Amino acid sequence: MSERTRFHPAYVLVEIFKRLRNTFLIVLYVLISSNVWFALGLLAALIILFSLIALIKYYTQGYQITPDKLILYRGVLNRKEIDIPYDRIQTIKKRQWFFFKPFGVIQLLIETAGGQGDKAEADFPAVKEDVLTTIEQHRSHQAVTAKTEQDTHTEAVEMIDNSGVDHDHSAQPPSETVENPRYSHIVSDGQIVLFSLTDLSIVALLLAFLTFADDFVPSDWLHSVSNYTNELLTQSIWLAVGLSVIVLLLLSLFSIARNFFRYYNFKSSRTDHYVVIEKGLFERSTQTIPIAKIQGIKVKQQILRKLLGLTSVELLLAGGQATENSEGDDATFYLLPIVREKELQTVLASLLPEWDLTNSGIAYTSRKQLWYFFRWYLLTIPVIIVAAYFHKWIAMILVLLTALGLISSWLDCRFQGYAITHKEVLCTQHYLFLTNIRTYVKHTKIQAFCKRTTPWLYRKGLGHFELWVKVGTDATTLSLRFVDQKVIKQIETFYRTKSSLI
Repeated sequence: MSERTRFHPAYVLVEIFKRLRNTFLIVLYVLISSNVWFALGLLAALIILFSLIALIKYYTQGYQITPDKLILYRGVLNRKEIDIPYDRIQTIKKRQWFFFKPFGVIQLLIETAGGQGDKAEADFPAVKEDVLTTIEQHRSHQAVTAKTEQDTHTEAVEMIDNSGVDHDHSAQPPSETVENPRYSHIVSDGQIVLFSLTDLSIVALLLAFLTFADDFVPSDWLHSVSNYTNELLTQSIWLAVGLSVIVLLLLSLFSIARNFFRYYNFKSSRTDHYVVIEKGLFERSTQTIPIAKIQGIKVKQQILRKLLGLTSVELLLAGGQATENSEGDDATFYLLPIVREKELQTVLASLLPEWDLTNSGIAYTSRKQLWYFFRWYLLTIPVIIVAAYFHKWIAMILVLLTALGLISSWLDCRFQGYAITHKEVLCTQHYLFLTNIRTYVKHTKIQAFCKRTTPWLYRKGLGHFELWVKVGTDATTLSLRFVDQKVIKQIETFYRTKSSLI
C-alpha cells in the first residue's frame, strides 16, 4: 500500500453525521420555537450542505503507507502533507461505529511523541481493518531492526572498549505493539446499571435545566406545566409524588441509556507494556496506553456508591490521550468505571502492579479547622436574599447548592488527608461535592511543589500546599487546605528527596 489512497466511502456518512450532531441544538431550538416546516426545510438544507462538504473532503484527502512512514494528505485550498515516521508513533487508538462493523471499517487516531494539543496528530476517519495490521507490521519490523542495530552497536563497543569500565546499556529498544493480555477485567451490564443509577451528574443537569428553563422553553409551556402541577398539589399529594417518581425514572432511564452507549462491554486488560481499554455500543473504542504515560490514578466514590460499596477509578494521562474522545464524548478516562470496593485492591494489583496501591491508612490533617472550611459560605446568604427577590427558582437552587456545599465542606474537613507508601507513591484524599477523591501520584511524576499561607494562618501553624502533575498537555494540581506546617514540610521533603527513604 505504497501509493496514495482515499479513505473508505463511509467517511462521507461520518462527516455528515458529525456536522449534524454539532448543529443539533440549533435545529431543536428552531423546531420548538418556530414553524415545523421551516425547521424541516432548514434540516434538509443542512444535510445537502454537509453532504457537499463531505464529498469535497472525500475526494481531496487521503493517506499513504510506506515501509518507513505514514503520510496524511489534508486540505482543499491549503494543502498539507503530514509525515509520521513509525518510530515517532506512541499510541494508536481504534474506534468503530456500529455501522462500520459490517464493512470491516474502523477509525484510527495516532498520537506521536512530539504531538501537542488534546487531539490526535493523525486521524484516519474511515479505513479498512487491514490498514491497522499493515501499520503494526511496519512498526514491528522497525522495532526489530532498531533492536538488531542497537545490539550490533553494543557488541562493537564492547569489543573496542577493553578498559574494564562498566558502561550503562540500559536503553531499551522499542517493544512490539501487539501483545497478548495477561489479565482482563470486564464490567458487567448490571454494574453499568448501578453506575448509571448512582450518577449524581444527572442531578446537576436537572438543576441547570431548571435554572435556564425560561430561556429555552416557551413561556406558555411553562405556564401550562405550572398550572397543572398546582392542580395536582391541591387535588392529591400522591399524584405529586407519582409525578416526581416519573421524573426520576425518566432521568434514570436517560442515564442508563447514555452509559450503555459509552461503556457497554467495558474491558480493561493488561499486557507486558500497556493497558488496553475497550468500550462502547454504537461506537466501539479500543485504546492502548503505555504504562509510562500514566501520571496518576484517581479513585472516586460518590456518597451513593459509598453506601453500596462501589467506586470508580480514573487514569491521569500525559499527552493527547488525556482527553478520552476529542469528538465531544466524556473527557473522563476510566480505567474502571465501576468496581466493588472490596475487589478494588486485587483488580488494581493485577492491572497496575507497578504502583503498589496498598490500602494505606490516611493521616487526617484538618479535623479541627471546620471554621475555615465554612466561613466563605456565609457570604451566600445576602446573595440568596437578593436572588429570592428577583427569581425564586435561582434562590431555591442557591439554597440547595449552599447546603450541599456545607455538607461537602464538613466531609472535606473531616476526611482530608494523605499517605505515603514505601514505593514513593503519594496519596491525597479530599471531598468535592459529596465525592471522596483519592489521588495517587508517583514521586517521579510530580512537576512542581508550592506551599502558601497568610500571616493569620502562619501564626496558627497552618497553610496550604499544591503539587503539579502533567495531565494532557497542561498541568493539574493536587492540594490540601488548612493543614499543619509540619505536614507541609513532610510533603516538601517527599518531593525534594530523590531516594525512597523519606
